[in-house]
Amino acid sequence: MLVAASAMAGPAAEKPRRGGTFKIGAWTEPEHLNPILVQSGLEREIARLIFLDVAFFDDKTNWTTPLLEVFPSIANGGISKDGRTWTLKVKKGIRWHDGVAVTSADFAFSFKAATDPKVEFPAKQDLEVVASVETPDDYTVVYHLKRRSGTLHEYVPPVVPAHILSKEADFGHAAYNQMPVGNGPFEIQEWKRGSHIVLRRRHDAPPDGPPWLDKVIFKFVPDENARWVEMRSGGIDMHRTSNLDVLASAKEAKGMRIVPVINTNWTNLGFNLKSPAVSDRRVREAFVRAIDKVGIAAKVTRQRPVVIYGLAAPAARYYSDDVPKFPYDPVRAGALLDEAGWKLGKNGMREKEGKKLVIRLTTLSGSKPWQDLQVIFQDSLKHVGVTLTLENYPGNKFYGSSDSGGILNSGDFDIALMAWGGYSPYVMGRQLYHSTACPPSGSNYGRYANAEVDRLLEEAEADPDPLVQAKLSAKAQRQVIADLAVFPLYVYDSAHVLRDTVRGYSPGPFSTYAWNSADWWLAE
Repeated sequence: MLVAASAMAGPAAEKPRRGGTFKIGAWTEPEHLNPILVQSGLEREIARLIFLDVAFFDDKTNWTTPLLEVFPSIANGGISKDGRTWTLKVKKGIRWHDGVAVTSADFAFSFKAATDPKVEFPAKQDLEVVASVETPDDYTVVYHLKRRSGTLHEYVPPVVPAHILSKEADFGHAAYNQMPVGNGPFEIQEWKRGSHIVLRRRHDAPPDGPPWLDKVIFKFVPDENARWVEMRSGGIDMHRTSNLDVLASAKEAKGMRIVPVINTNWTNLGFNLKSPAVSDRRVREAFVRAIDKVGIAAKVTRQRPVVIYGLAAPAARYYSDDVPKFPYDPVRAGALLDEAGWKLGKNGMREKEGKKLVIRLTTLSGSKPWQDLQVIFQDSLKHVGVTLTLENYPGNKFYGSSDSGGILNSGDFDIALMAWGGYSPYVMGRQLYHSTACPPSGSNYGRYANAEVDRLLEEAEADPDPLVQAKLSAKAQRQVIADLAVFPLYVYDSAHVLRDTVRGYSPGPFSTYAWNSADWWLAE
């Protein structure tokens, strides 16, 4: 695996300078930028430049709290001894881009919006533990919990402006969601659909302090080869890739440098358990036994996939190889299909009661590694008599909301080839696998339900000890994999190719690269 490195290049005596535009190549276009509604990694990254987080990890996996005076703990009184009362002190002096102060009222409103059944907040079920929210003064927020929680800080909703959104009749479809007023280092200047988003330095930022950049532009270039062409021609200043050919070329290119990162995005097959095509566990096991994920990884030359078995990247503390592995065995795959009633017909394809076994494999358009895997899997399944049809969608369709026809949220797939990011190094969280976290209440796209997994996830979130959280999460992942709700595949070694004038850029394994955008600057 590549090892994460600091991106603070250049002599130690260099001082940040004001000005300049940093252009980032984006693999898709967002659906919206309201941080409570964002679903994809790209949406979160862009939103992080516009909004300050309540709490998140820095590049060293330490908690940082831009909107709070202190990180809450039992020692400082932020968490009661019984773990059922959390008191957050809002940092004074922070303002929305329109000049209105950020207060506890914004926290309370954001919680109400995120828990509204009509609002698709991905971590909604993680907030089920909250009984009520109290705001005793403008800068104090008190969360009263139904039971102890050791992870509430990870799931407090992003904060949005109450003075604007409380006037909207339909939170999920407000015009604000396309041109949001934030409180972060950058404000949105322009969104040209199909082309780019321009963020400018917030107008009231200190003249001699951060953010140092004048603008950050996200250019929508879905095709990876086209993004690399843009990088070489100067059209963009940052390109994320796992393509070994691109990295070799970048290493020799003048004016570029490579920032390796520990990739916590892990590629997997997510099964839609409500889909008739794969609702039978025997069919799901046949599918995964028909593909040689170890052999495929050894043959891939354009990327460096690392085979995984647990439901996380190995960087997560709860990752474990001690799970059912379902090794490649096409003979066993055929026997399972026979057992499920899918017999080989005269043409060599599986049939039951005159109907062929056809499975849809859906993924993100513009992702060359995933589209390559689609084709390989299609050929593998053909050898056991299964027809695999391939579907590809742009990010704003693939991750889109249910009411906009989003593929994952609306359940319009049989199997999704996708990736999950590293939400936390310690706890799996309920938003992906808890039975109550199906859309629109979470990101359990496969509509998975198991009472034992629910219990383990709840206990992990309740315990304040990160080591206990990791141990319980490891048990939960073993059961999820045994049920074949999800089948882990790979983590791809990844790197960010940067223009060598970029400074202050320091991505971490559990933070998006945008966590410290106020510190980015361009050398002359």
